[in-house]
Amino acid sequence: MRPDLFVHALNMIDNGAAAEECSEALNDVFKAVNQTGKPGSITLKLDIKPHGDGRYHILHKISTKEPEKPVYATLVFASEDGNIHKRDPNQGELPLVDATREAPAKIVDARG
Repeated sequence: MRPDLFVHALNMIDNGAAAEECSEALNDVFKAVNQTGKPGSITLKLDIKPHGDGRYHILHKISTKEPEKPVYATLVFASEDGNIHKRDPNQGELPLVDATREAPAKIVDARG
């Protein structure tokens, strides 16, 4: 048996498409695992069927299990007319002033 039989066969299946799909799947799973810090997996299934006189059909199926990306909830408020808002429409606003625009206070040394 040749030591690279699996890689050799994978490169022959569907004229190299199986190997290319495996590479793409591996890349996608690695990116998802890197983003989430959670595990993922790739499964390669090869169905080998006899076709007579030493010939065989090989069908491939690649499936992946990527970790789910986290989904974050967004808090909104609904008004009586059914619109949604980031701020509570029933709560008034305080008349706040930007204190950084005023001139700094003069510091006086009380000791003399």
